[in-house]
Amino acid sequence: SFGGGDYAALADGMLERTGRDSLRTLEGVYDGGEDGGEGMRDVVADMIGRRIAAGEEVPPSCLGFGTFHRLVAVVSSRAMVLRGTKHMTPLADMINYSPRHRGGGRKGGRRREAVEPPF
Repeated sequence: SFGGGDYAALADGMLERTGRDSLRTLEGVYDGGEDGGEGMRDVVADMIGRRIAAGEEVPPSCLGFGTFHRLVAVVSSRAMVLRGTKHMTPLADMINYSPRHRGGGRKGGRRREAVEPPF
């Protein structure tokens, strides 16, 4: 998310208000909102609690708002709004996919670095 210096660089009050409002909304979803309802933090803690009961280790960083915020951004970047409804668009990701070359050979006259897949 943006910080104060980032907003200053944008020099746009409307973008700053929109960004700050969006962050507050996301924090409400994570924390459960003003009505005291169940938030995503509670849902995730329950899911992770079941894993811990099964003897698995879960890093504490998985429970933080920062992780939730980052993952919401990743999912949102792969979605499109069509007629007011958000849809996941895996086909768009597949079309935009660029395979990573694993060998140290040449392709198209340029040497490509060996890169392991991200997962």
